[in-house]
Amino acid sequence: MGIRLQSRDLAILELLGELGCLDTESIRERFFSHAKTDEACARRLRDLKKSGHIESHEPPHNTRSDGKAGKQSSVHRLTPLGAEAVQAKTGNLPKRVARSDAPNTNSLLHRVGIAKSRLAIDDAFAAADLPSPEWIHEYDMNPGVAVDAVYGEKYRLYEAFRVGGKRVTCWADAAARFRLHGTPYELLAYLEYDRSTMTHGEIEEKLWGYYGFFEASAWHRHWENLDRYLVRILFACLSQQRVDSLCDDEAIRKHPAARHCRFAVEADLRQDSMLHSPIWRTVDGELLPLLKSSTPPSNPLG
Repeated sequence: MGIRLQSRDLAILELLGELGCLDTESIRERFFSHAKTDEACARRLRDLKKSGHIESHEPPHNTRSDGKAGKQSSVHRLTPLGAEAVQAKTGNLPKRVARSDAPNTNSLLHRVGIAKSRLAIDDAFAAADLPSPEWIHEYDMNPGVAVDAVYGEKYRLYEAFRVGGKRVTCWADAAARFRLHGTPYELLAYLEYDRSTMTHGEIEEKLWGYYGFFEASAWHRHWENLDRYLVRILFACLSQQRVDSLCDDEAIRKHPAARHCRFAVEADLRQDSMLHSPIWRTVDGELLPLLKSSTPPSNPLG
């Protein structure tokens, strides 16, 4: 099916190529907010699918990325043809193009949740007139690496360490570098999107990977030219109950990596509260803003 791509179509394709995937609901809110019905968005996405510019996946009933009741809207990914259209228009090849079969339902919903959390963060920085964050996604590959390479060589965020004689791994869902105007202060954020599918024991095991990560100062492999900065692990959870249960768990609360963690409810990740409102809980029970000062402490890991 032939299709004449409009500027809005290209903006949708470009966003999919940046995020890796996104659902109909989010695309409608972003690009069809003034449409009288939902059908205009759905029809255009069907056209883009039929033309081969995107691929669409419909999760089973009663499964949503945000844990709410109801049906999850379809999830869309950019195809190589869609990437070519974006490159022809902008001169830049999108970073995240679907080149394999869709992941299973849980993985797909997890990736949608990460994408929506990233969008919320990007929107908050734009609304505050701050520089756009730099992002590395979970499955971003090192340049020039073979497709069949081992994970440690293949994926930029995948790290492995020895802690107490045991091999542990650290593989964030995404990582971002946040900068502020007129100051060398930076925040390096490692994002964990928590759909409440992991046990507390599995979260504790994840923290041992981060312990090795902090011991090795491994963020220097991800970001160049660092001066004064903080490193944080940001957990975006589906409910306040989940946040409280993780923070109140004794093994998690006493974990040596826990002091670097901040926990927030996904629904609170909004433009008006994301950065400067005290929505981020520590394991000590404090509620803090993400950015509370433009003056960094002398110890970057304080």
